[in-house]
Amino acid sequence: MRLNRFGVVAAALFVAASLPLAAQDRLKSMPGYDRYMQMLPKIQGAIKPGVAAAQWADDGKSFDFLRDGKRLRFDLTTKQVGDAPAGAANAGDARRFGGPARGRQATVAWTADSSRKAFYKDRNL
Repeated sequence: MRLNRFGVVAAALFVAASLPLAAQDRLKSMPGYDRYMQMLPKIQGAIKPGVAAAQWADDGKSFDFLRDGKRLRFDLTTKQVGDAPAGAANAGDARRFGGPARGRQATVAWTADSSRKAFYKDRNL
């Protein structure tokens, strides 16, 4: 009796395991499969995941962002992407745009009008 029960369980597991294989065989006959296989190489590199940390420019008509480690500016009036002008980052953007690494502190910070400088030395301001 025990052997008979084992045989029934083994047969049920075999049938259950072979059902998904039959479903995969039908996939190739479904509508749109040929188009999917044609587009598959193009789909894989279409989306580049990441976070876009943008900073509005002073004129309010453009913003700066990073792409592949390079600072770029998107102009909303012309809808064009170009290189951001040198020194376009504010002091608050230091961590996002080429400042010290995470967990580190900048050694120098200028005021917004560049009239005063604060420096960091031996853990004192």
